[in-house]
Amino acid sequence: MSELIKATCDNCGKEFYATFEQLDHTGFFAIYQEEHKTVTRIFNFCSYSCEKEFVPKLRKMHPDIKDKWTEATEEDKQRFPEYYKK
Repeated sequence: MSELIKATCDNCGKEFYATFEQLDHTGFFAIYQEEHKTVTRIFNFCSYSCEKEFVPKLRKMHPDIKDKWTEATEEDKQRFPEYYKK
């Protein structure tokens, strides 16, 4: 098992621990313009509900955003049940 890494939720600000694999798989990747430069960023979330809440806010702040967010698959929910719990 991978080592736990301390991370901060980009939606609610809560600190949490996750493995690199979890952060890599559940993170939200976005490319957008900020003050005349292109920004590439991976956002971290403590839960799927925080992720779902944050993405529309980010899209409003950055209308030119290019992102890769999609609803979670059943396979994702089985691999990371704590993240995707209802």
